[in-house]
Amino acid sequence: MDDADISRTDQQEDTISLLDLLSVLVRRRWLIIVTTLIAAVLILTIAVLSLKLPPDSPLNFMPNYYRPVVKVMLRENGQSIRPNLRSTENTLSFLMGGAVGKDSNLALAEELLTGNTIKDKIIEEFDFLRRYELERSDHPRTTARNIIKEALQIESGDSAASEVINIFYQDTDPVFAARVLSSITGHLEERFRELTLERVWQKKEFIEERLRVVSLEFKDAQNGLAIFQLRYGLLDINPQVTKQIELISQLRLEIIQSKMEIQSLEVYLPPGDARILRLRQEIENKSQFIAELRSGGSELTEEFIPQDLIPELMATYLDLKGEVDVQKAVYTTLRQEYETVKIDEANNSTIFQLLEAAEVPEIKAGPSRSKTCIIVTIAAFFLAVFWAFVKEYFVRVKRDPVEAAKLDEIKAMLSLKKRK
Repeated sequence: MDDADISRTDQQEDTISLLDLLSVLVRRRWLIIVTTLIAAVLILTIAVLSLKLPPDSPLNFMPNYYRPVVKVMLRENGQSIRPNLRSTENTLSFLMGGAVGKDSNLALAEELLTGNTIKDKIIEEFDFLRRYELERSDHPRTTARNIIKEALQIESGDSAASEVINIFYQDTDPVFAARVLSSITGHLEERFRELTLERVWQKKEFIEERLRVVSLEFKDAQNGLAIFQLRYGLLDINPQVTKQIELISQLRLEIIQSKMEIQSLEVYLPPGDARILRLRQEIENKSQFIAELRSGGSELTEEFIPQDLIPELMATYLDLKGEVDVQKAVYTTLRQEYETVKIDEANNSTIFQLLEAAEVPEIKAGPSRSKTCIIVTIAAFFLAVFWAFVKEYFVRVKRDPVEAAKLDEIKAMLSLKKRK
């Protein structure tokens, strides 16, 4: 026999035939059928008994449970009152260094529901320790909290921007579940309003302090600008400087016209003529006046700004005026936000709104006994098939001397370990 035939023979020996698998299933058919039937009858019996037995019976493994629901809408502070002041609030948030940033009320509600404060109130109110016989437990309060944790379910809206949350409470007693859920909602609303008002008060306190500081800074800026204006006789430097430049230009034009007139008069009049002397005097006076406007004459300081000082005074004026404008803008923003905070403090009823109260459910939420019976029966069938192949394998091992020796060796090792 050549190498190809030997390889083909080994491959045939290693390959598991479908007929071999089918023969195992046929040979172990009663094991599979009986196991599947026993599992089906057993799960069906449990399902039928669960309908007859009380829900709190220890023999009821599939009691009906009910899940009443509460729908709550949560808004950000003052969202329904001042929708057009978001930019103002963002500006204030920057001024506060993030101290009053936009918090998520949805996240706050979820934290309150998963915390222990509301759970402990429910435990005391409905006497969970006695209802669930936890007085002799090693950790009664922790166990009661876990019961509420497993029964309570929170679902947010479909979209990230949704403001609605659904709160469920699951129990075998529909009336008790509705009562517990109503109480949880009431405690959530109370606790939510307390924390929300606390945030409003903190925000109000901060704004009041900032208003006091900004008000003083605003007054200081106004006083600085007023002193500057009184010193140089300025209300608004831009029109005054423009007027002064126009005056200097007009004087220069008049000087040129006077010089041209003198030249025309000197053609037929002597230099000492009264008209020529008068024009020369006017030119001298106007030139002196322009010089005083440039350098600042003693008699003109209160009415005109020295032209040489205009750049410096202009820069100083713009700095003072800009500081006043900035402080005024900050003060106005704080005043607007302060008014909205007072509105939030007076009326925060729109922040927590109960859309649907808890009702006693008439239809059970579960379990689905038909699905459970089908799943258990199918699982039992596959387990029986697996067990049939396992038994068939051990039967074949016992027929093979080599494999039987290995199995005996394993048994001996296990028995030796048990003795030790």
